[in-house]
Amino acid sequence: AEVITTPTPIGARSMHEHGFAKPILPVSNGIDSAAYELRPGERVEEPAHPTILFTGRLAVEKNVDVLIRALARLPKELDARLRLAGTGEVEPALREVARAEGVADRVEFLGYVSDEQLRREYLSATVFCQPGTAELQSLVSLEAMSASTPVVLADALALPHLVDDGVNGWLFPPGDHVALAERIARVLELPAAERATMGEASHAKAVRHSAEKSVDLFERLYRGATVAEVRAAL
Repeated sequence: AEVITTPTPIGARSMHEHGFAKPILPVSNGIDSAAYELRPGERVEEPAHPTILFTGRLAVEKNVDVLIRALARLPKELDARLRLAGTGEVEPALREVARAEGVADRVEFLGYVSDEQLRREYLSATVFCQPGTAELQSLVSLEAMSASTPVVLADALALPHLVDDGVNGWLFPPGDHVALAERIARVLELPAAERATMGEASHAKAVRHSAEKSVDLFERLYRGATVAEVRAAL
């Protein structure tokens, strides 16, 4: 191979550290941000309660149990709800965590959802959370950000590249449900206008990962552009 690509700078750095000598370029997987934006004339009904959204596989490395424990430690007056879109092998264990934490009535397991329902979930959520610690890019976080949703993400692997603390959301120490609850509360307690500004910052960050840009970068490589030329276009 003349060049290697990986979705994020942290992936490129890790490959270099593990002995890959070839040029390695961080080229995003790309996302169609427009697919998650409000359509002309479209309105999304505000949820009856502040809503935290997680989408993805219900797998061990996603640390959804940490999110459920964080929900249980949010101020009671917020009366927040957690919606989990996705299926996976740890769902029974997560249901048990919700029961043990006393929040089973505030955690909704949506199971597999259609693309259109997923889009509506992103648009109506108050905040999106990704507590996973094995994310090399996290397309679901980019989808939520494309829908102008504030995010609270684990400070692990590639996720820090998607958050400017206090601007479009917050990072939290991986596995720390107390800190996660505090960061989520910061978002939920914001006035609606400030939360909307945070969501707009999320959207601005997501559009930098446009699919069109990613395709353009790969086409340049296939057509013989130098690493330096492609690096300058990143």
